[in-house]
Formats: sequence, structure tokens, C-alpha cells
Amino acid sequence: MPGEATRFDGSRATLEREASTTYDFDGDGQFDTTVLGRLTEDAEGNDLFQRAAEDETPDVQGVWLSSRGSGPTFDAEGQTEELPDLTRLPDWSADFDDRALLSEL
Repeated sequence: MPGEATRFDGSRATLEREASTTYDFDGDGQFDTTVLGRLTEDAEGNDLFQRAAEDETPDVQGVWLSSRGSGPTFDAEGQTEELPDLTRLPDWSADFDDRALLSEL
């Protein structure tokens, strides 16, 4: 009908950061160790990697290459002085639902 508004479904996905664990950046055939967290410092100014808590949004995904040997060792507070070989932005969870579809014409 003339004068009726066209409407779209404006629902949004609930996306979360997630750790992808199937990377092999050094090409040695072994998956690298990946941990979500953030780079920080201790009271003395030493660089640390802080593992993200379950309810915390991580800043980065730390990657420790498998060719260097074992992955990092974290203390009771979830920190390690073994800095990652590289950091990357964490991936978003997948959302394959259709969005912004025409709901009324």
C-alpha cells in the first residue's frame, strides 16, 4: 500500500573472540600454541603475557611457534614471562545467518 514503510530485520549476531588453534606459521608440520590474552608489564616493568579469563575480552592472540620446543608455562595468575613469537588479532566467532533481510514491503 502506498505510504507504508519498508522494514528490514535489524537483528544482530552475538559475536565473540575465539582462539584458532590450527596455525602452523613456522611450517614444521606441527600446530603452534595459541592463547588469547593481552601484553602487559609487572611492577618492575618486565613484559608479560596475561592469559584472558573466561569472561574477559582478549586484546590479542599470542602464538608460540612449535619449532621453539614447548609452549609457555603460566603461573597461578595466568601470566608468563615467555612472550609469544608473534601476536595477532583474535578471530571472531562464525555467524552464517542471514541479516538485514526485508521483513515488510
